[in-house]
Amino acid sequence: MKKLILFVLIGAGVWNMYPRQEVQVLTNADLELVGTPYLTVINSSAAAKSPATLGYQKAASAKYSCDGRQYCSQMNSCSEAKFFLQNCPNPKMDGDSDGVPCERQWCK
Repeated sequence: MKKLILFVLIGAGVWNMYPRQEVQVLTNADLELVGTPYLTVINSSAAAKSPATLGYQKAASAKYSCDGRQYCSQMNSCSEAKFFLQNCPNPKMDGDSDGVPCERQWCK
């Protein structure tokens, strides 16, 4: 009986000394602080562009939206890749930084 009590006491001591990891629980209030993860970048040089170029951007922006895609393999056309390169944050489609995205796949 003494051994059983001793094992129970040792087990309880080890159980209490075992480090616990706190898990952070996100609430709706936390999600409101985070906001939308992908924002459309407003081009500050849009005023210097010609009206024809602005019309193209309006038509393209109505057709495409920044949804987090970054790579050429995620694009469906050259115009879509150009839209993402010019308007979306952190695109990884222009390896040689010449302004032409997806040269091997879409914009040859």
